[in-house]
Amino acid sequence: MARVTQALRHEATKFSMAFSKLPAPTPVEKTGLVADLEKACLALLAAFSELPLSRGLTLREEVSGFIWEVLRAVQGMLSAVGTSSSAGLQPVGTCWEKCDAIQRLSRDNKQAATSILNGQYGIVQDAAEELDETMRAEEEEPAVAEQPVPVRNGFHQPRQSTWSLHDRQLLAPGLGLVKTARTTLRKVSSAVCSRGRCHTPEENGDLDRLAALASLSSAHVDDMVTALYPPVFDTAVRDNASELKKHLLSILDATRHSHFYDSSEEWVDFLERAVEHNFGKLCNNTQADS
Repeated sequence: MARVTQALRHEATKFSMAFSKLPAPTPVEKTGLVADLEKACLALLAAFSELPLSRGLTLREEVSGFIWEVLRAVQGMLSAVGTSSSAGLQPVGTCWEKCDAIQRLSRDNKQAATSILNGQYGIVQDAAEELDETMRAEEEEPAVAEQPVPVRNGFHQPRQSTWSLHDRQLLAPGLGLVKTARTTLRKVSSAVCSRGRCHTPEENGDLDRLAALASLSSAHVDDMVTALYPPVFDTAVRDNASELKKHLLSILDATRHSHFYDSSEEWVDFLERAVEHNFGKLCNNTQADS
């Protein structure tokens, strides 16, 4: 695939250069340039079709996304034909960039799954840190929360805290659940890196299941964190916590039944207990009729 991508890059360069100078290509030359570019695109698609399903769906989806980006870049370059030479250079530059991205593609299904796990971990890590920092910042400025706020009629009223006392009872277990999600992704990624294999359909199936589940983590965490910011509604917090709990337990269960799970380690059991503990504490602090 690297060879056909390089060939496509070459044809894109040739096409762009032909239209960036005078005289413009003749109709016959244009037909030839388009035909060569089309042939290079078809060769890339043919190379993708030769990627066996047995190598894993996660790898296949990553490569499919790469090819889609390359073809979109080629389409953008074709659309720019007839514009000024300076404007035409940007589309071919985008095409080069997309073609060069092949160097960053995963080489096997294990690497592709690890890439998803690490990407999700980074997003969840940012969400956990942002919420944690916001909580600490408010705790460090208690005096500001008590300052009066002028209103339109000239009277003053106490400034409302970002979170009410009841809201704060939900923050600790809510953040605890988010941090458990972060730890889960980190531990699963580490297990895949150290013991994961992608030599058989069964091994690739394990990786694909984990990657598919993990890819949903940031969305679940985002919903959970959003529900914890004011205005806080107990029902929304409880519902999103329930969804995050089910999601994390699904990841941990899939890990336990995978080839890279080491039964001598206890972190899966520990994280399952952490999920249940934080969820239980959060539910105890929510109001049933909210």
